[in-house]
Amino acid sequence: MIARMFRHLRARVISGVLVLTPLAVTFVVLRFFYRLFVGYVRPIARLMPRQGLPEYAVNGLAVVALLAFLYGVGALMRMMVGRRLVGWGEAVLNRIPVVKSVYSWTKSLIELLASRDRTAFKSVVLVDFPRPGCRALGFVGGEGRTFDGRRQVRVFLPTSPNPTSGYLLLVDESEVTRLDMTIEEGVRMVVSGGVLVPPLFDGGDSPPPATEDQGHGSIGTGTG
Repeated sequence: MIARMFRHLRARVISGVLVLTPLAVTFVVLRFFYRLFVGYVRPIARLMPRQGLPEYAVNGLAVVALLAFLYGVGALMRMMVGRRLVGWGEAVLNRIPVVKSVYSWTKSLIELLASRDRTAFKSVVLVDFPRPGCRALGFVGGEGRTFDGRRQVRVFLPTSPNPTSGYLLLVDESEVTRLDMTIEEGVRMVVSGGVLVPPLFDGGDSPPPATEDQGHGSIGTGTG
């Protein structure tokens, strides 16, 4: 009973951290830039006639300047020179041990939560990986047929806890075990390293095991 309550509390706490971390990072970054721009705008406002601008006008100008700055950064990122600058900055951060872990994890989490590409996945499945008898969680990106008429499923197998990289598996439909869980539940399970799991994996009904007549061959192509 106590162990179950501890698992429940731990899962809820980690879930809260995963939700609040991107918001907290965004808030801290915006507050830093806001204070920075207020510091630049206030001396300029004092030069205005009639004892300068009121405080609310200073704050308004700082917000406008911040929005213009963010717009300029966004426009720069769409250019080749902007992408190169970001790549250079990330290369520098990746050489610092502690900063590398915090930056890469935060970036991956924010990109995942802000991305709309999750809706492109159709369902969550289990496949044999990296060997028969060892199951891995994957997301179905599409289905089709091979040249000889066999139905084949395109499965993206994410790495944990960084789901922005992984493997693309081309698996026969008979080798895929479909799970009764949402894409969000699957993503949450991958990002948390298996700590946050739906009832299916936490005392609920177990997924059906692979039958003996199912093959185990698959074609994997690393994507990161």
